[in-house]
Amino acid sequence: MRTAARVFRLPAADVRRYDRRIMDEAILEALREAIRTVHGCDSRWVESVSVKEPYWTGDVQVFRLIGHATADRCYAWSQQAGRERRHHAVLHGATVGNASQAVRATIAARERTRVF
Repeated sequence: MRTAARVFRLPAADVRRYDRRIMDEAILEALREAIRTVHGCDSRWVESVSVKEPYWTGDVQVFRLIGHATADRCYAWSQQAGRERRHHAVLHGATVGNASQAVRATIAARERTRVF
């Protein structure tokens, strides 16, 4: 399996522009809310990482966690799933050390829970 990741450091501005795309503040806020809901702590946006995996390609947002007991970073992204938008928030830790690993962990968890 071959993976690729490219890191973009974005300026702290109301509208974050990178690679000719605009990161909407509403998306960042939705991801921060997902982190609050799932992991019970606040977060601050750090950077955006472009990830290319066999089953998913897109940008993963990296957040610094504030007040979490065991982790200091979280990888978060959203994707369209039918008519709904799913938000994913994966903690940085022993088994997840970067954005690509966070995406792979989510894909593996989904495959394990799939009913055949």
